[in-house]
Amino acid sequence: MTIAEVEQATGLSREVLRKWELRYQFPLPMRGARGQRQYARDDAHKLQLIAQLLAQGLRPSNLVRLSLAELQQRHASSTAHVLRTNVSSQVLGLIACLKVAQSASALQEFLLNLIDEVGVSRFIEEHFPAFNVAIGEAWVAGVISIASEHHYTETLRSVVIVRLAALPKLPPQGRIILCTPPGELHALGLLGLQVKLSLVGAECINLGTQMPAADVALAALDWRVTVVAIYASCAFGREPLQVYVCKLRQLLPTPCDIWLGGRGAENLQLENDDIAASGLRVFNSLEQAAQAWALLMTEQTETKLVAQRAY
Repeated sequence: MTIAEVEQATGLSREVLRKWELRYQFPLPMRGARGQRQYARDDAHKLQLIAQLLAQGLRPSNLVRLSLAELQQRHASSTAHVLRTNVSSQVLGLIACLKVAQSASALQEFLLNLIDEVGVSRFIEEHFPAFNVAIGEAWVAGVISIASEHHYTETLRSVVIVRLAALPKLPPQGRIILCTPPGELHALGLLGLQVKLSLVGAECINLGTQMPAADVALAALDWRVTVVAIYASCAFGREPLQVYVCKLRQLLPTPCDIWLGGRGAENLQLENDDIAASGLRVFNSLEQAAQAWALLMTEQTETKLVAQRAY
């Protein structure tokens, strides 16, 4: 990656990147034929995590020497703490809306008011995952019924789609299919990804849950998509996911990438030769996927410009 691409993907200025290179010996880019800096994608990923941790008040000197795994663990812990602090009162309000004594429209009004207050993007990044976890825990603890959990899911989906449709539209930049494998019934992960990618100009084709690999491949050809994004929850098995991804990789055209998200995808064995194919990536957050999409579109635009100039 060029220094301009790293700057765009991480939000860290070129001056900061050069300063860290001298002070901390990280990142240490290679040099191109004309001496230009060329960064490894793993280093760019580390820089993304470091930038997010810096925004929470941590110092670069304490972060740059950590491994990628250590940074991911530090980020997960820090993010969980921030979410608990910021949304604890809203979680209580959410659960209160699901009590039988409340009106049927209480939950809808609560979610609409909150989204209007914080904005769709911030709601999806902060409140959306915290709410999903809280609802799951409340159901397990017997605080809410399965009917209330379903009511939450359907109300959340309809409210978010309405508010997303009301936002100013960006010029579409590439298409992406969103779906889950057969047997995966959880759809809220797809909804969160649809929002984050739509906000950076992606044209999202959400096929919903339980899509056979052959049908996804046909849809990718019909719509000429750039990426197929698969969501798998922690309840989805690793073996079925690996089989599904292998089949999908065989059926999809080579230029079409496969992106994986959700807790179920974290345990996928990417070192397996059958699935360690070009264009297969696992994302730990919605923000990371949105940044990757923006970078992918930038790369494709630059490739087209180069081709046009050559022609």
